[in-house]
Amino acid sequence: ILYRKTKSERYLKMALQIVDEFAAKGKKGQLAGDYLRQALCGKEFFQTPKPRWESLHPIMGLAELYWITGRDQYRQAFEQIWWSIVKLDRHNNGGFTSFEEAQGNPYDLRAIESCCTIAWIAMTVEMLKMTMNSIVADELELSTLNSVVGMHSSTGRWSTYNTPMNGLRRGQTNDATAGHFREGSPELSCCSVNTPRGFGMLSDWALMKDKQGLILNYYGPSIMTAKLKPSLSVTLAQETEYPIEGRVVVRVTPSKAAEFALKLRIPHWSKRTSIRLNGKTISNVKPGQYAVINRRWKPNDRIDLDLDLSLHFWIGQKECQGLASVSAAILSAYSFEM
Repeated sequence: ILYRKTKSERYLKMALQIVDEFAAKGKKGQLAGDYLRQALCGKEFFQTPKPRWESLHPIMGLAELYWITGRDQYRQAFEQIWWSIVKLDRHNNGGFTSFEEAQGNPYDLRAIESCCTIAWIAMTVEMLKMTMNSIVADELELSTLNSVVGMHSSTGRWSTYNTPMNGLRRGQTNDATAGHFREGSPELSCCSVNTPRGFGMLSDWALMKDKQGLILNYYGPSIMTAKLKPSLSVTLAQETEYPIEGRVVVRVTPSKAAEFALKLRIPHWSKRTSIRLNGKTISNVKPGQYAVINRRWKPNDRIDLDLDLSLHFWIGQKECQGLASVSAAILSAYSFEM
């Protein structure tokens, strides 16, 4: 980031040196996770020497190096690590890690530290920017609506250290797994100053743009405005009870009539989705893709989107044998607050 801002070669050299030091060894073995080489060899993230959550931040540097240098190895490694985490270490609530690192087991019942999930969301934002794959945005929605919302008390006074798969929400002072608060300020901890970032990062992915136009990833009551050109801004206003209900009304208001594409995220779990534009049905809508509407937009054009909120089940294995996770498409319902 410093290199992109300043174009000073010393910052690029420092970034490349950090990547080289991923593979550094000391007298007791690997000093870091050797993330670039291990990923290019096809290793799962939990199999790397240091699969802790903090490593996600330097791993995000691989994405930056891809943008700067164009070298495809950085993209390949970054995507390999991301998909490995989704496959083996992302829990039912969108949380990441067990006991503060990847275990290769989404059924591990040990603590899912809130800071780990925030780092996972930040990495996923970079993955979305890199791939523009709607399924990546599905993951952001899952983590935000379940884990990020679930991290916080209803009053907003405190957040959790552990946001577990069963929905049990405890503040720092009532959580024996935590112990990360300072005497005299039991509601303030490393996690409590980090978790609000989960809401702030909505601005990174809720509404994006590309060369064709706008990409709407976030569904929920909102008013969002984006500038497509110096002389053209577009406001999207959503009227909806989503994720409680599947109906989403989007009113599209450009500052002036203009032609551009609006891409609507169709979640992979929404098997039966309908879209109407000013009352006319849009065809060829497929789950796990963006529905692209390319037209000349006028103020107060209306989109009616109906998503399929059928129940979904994830049958537990290993430590979760005999249990099942139930969700109405995206939202897990259980919440217990102490």
